[in-house]
Amino acid sequence: MNPSVPSRTYVRAAIAGVALLLFAACTPNRTEPPRSTENHVLTAPTGASVAVEQEDGQWTMPAKNYASTRFSGLEEINTGNVANLKLAWSFSTGVLRGHEAAPVIANNTMYVITPYPNIVYALDLTQPGAPVKWKHEPNPVSSSQGVACCDFVNRGLVYSDGRIFFNTLDNHTIALDANTGQEIWNTKVGDINMGESITMAPLVVKGKVLVGNSGGEFGVPTPMF
Repeated sequence: MNPSVPSRTYVRAAIAGVALLLFAACTPNRTEPPRSTENHVLTAPTGASVAVEQEDGQWTMPAKNYASTRFSGLEEINTGNVANLKLAWSFSTGVLRGHEAAPVIANNTMYVITPYPNIVYALDLTQPGAPVKWKHEPNPVSSSQGVACCDFVNRGLVYSDGRIFFNTLDNHTIALDANTGQEIWNTKVGDINMGESITMAPLVVKGKVLVGNSGGEFGVPTPMF
């Protein structure tokens, strides 16, 4: 598997509570090849410089990149036009628990995962109102809600090489086809009966999916798989 990110798209998104807000000024549907963009440099709180990976217009992991900068180098939105932003559409997941997962965007599709029961939605950003392309329900074991210490949150999914990777509260790591939502594989990496649960987003590096379980407050070790 080659986890390289796909070609550029020009879509931006923001998430607040159970509503996902996409601004009209951020959604031109363009098909031209990626333009060359210089790497931007951020200044860390300590004063150190942090190099940002070359901007490709995608947002394929919750914190944007491996440096977790949460920073987009795109420049269509700036101080001169930010006042013109307005709501284009909204989407409710229907799950009334804490939402801590930033949506990811690849190839004009926004992917969203909910807290338990960890439903994954794919939204078509090329269509008015961003209709649902597909929905995947992994149906995690309900008793996992009693194992998680601090709400039933999920901190995000990852797009890589045409696949979506995510974790469920009951310790399953799952890969889906990004175009269809069909499950490709499902691996159990922990046991709720041992006090283990998973709320983290996976990390895909060089064809490997890295996952760590939660439960340290119960004396559970947290290995990486």
